[in-house]
Amino acid sequence: MELQIWRRPQMASQNRPMVLVVEDDALVAIAMASFLEAYDVETCFAASLATAEMALGEPVDFAFLDVNVVDGNTYQLARRLSRENVPFVFVSGSDPARVPADLRSAQFLAKPCPVSVIAKAMKTAWDKGNGASRLPRSILRSANHRSVARPRSIC
Repeated sequence: MELQIWRRPQMASQNRPMVLVVEDDALVAIAMASFLEAYDVETCFAASLATAEMALGEPVDFAFLDVNVVDGNTYQLARRLSRENVPFVFVSGSDPARVPADLRSAQFLAKPCPVSVIAKAMKTAWDKGNGASRLPRSILRSANHRSVARPRSIC
């Protein structure tokens, strides 16, 4: 069963950055939702390229991309995001050496990945994409804070 685009209605606000998560594994999507709900962002989830393209019908400020989803790889989507100056990070169990040369400057996080690493990657990519003014302060704090607690991972 494919995950459709999912948005948390109570989070909807024009003042909150929109984060698109393209992930076809429901458990990973749920883990990402849990991670992102701690930040002042609106989230949109898509399990396929088709639903991700539909989601891009609205402005997106940042994206997390699994490389391989149910209907192909996300490289063309990543290229579109690059053309539209939308920062993104690959979060995948795929081999990073297979990323096409034109996309190798993008950050690639191997699953499982501690949430602290994801927050730092999000901040770095957002800064690189000149979106720092839209970056929620909660992400800045998380990216710069080293917790002594047991790190949680995104599977």
